Amino acid sequence: MKLEKKVYTDRSEKQKDFAIGVGVFFGLNVLIYILQILVLWAAQYMPASPETLDTISFAISCLVFPLQILANIGVMIYFTLTRTWIAIGMLGTFGFLMGLLLILGIIFSIVCFATGNFGS
Repeated sequence: MKLEKKVYTDRSEKQKDFAIGVGVFFGLNVLIYILQILVLWAAQYMPASPETLDTISFAISCLVFPLQILANIGVMIYFTLTRTWIAIGMLGTFGFLMGLLLILGIIFSIVCFATGNFGS
């Protein structure tokens, strides 16, 4: 398989590919989440004890996270080699969400500290 880089001729192509990268990031992660929910839903109807079902649910949840990380990294590497701005859009979305999570964590910590609710 020969990977050939796309040559961008103008700025609008880059912007379009960046937007596609944002959509690919959200689409891939939502798809993986939906598949996880479907598998967990199907596991509910297995003829097994509740403890076994809890173990199966935990195992599925633990397996999905590394697979999701590998899928995201693999797709980003593929697009880095073929269409760079899609990979930049995916990476930018990930960075934006991590920054947003950091800000929300700081706000949550300040609210917990100010109100005195440290987990109670």
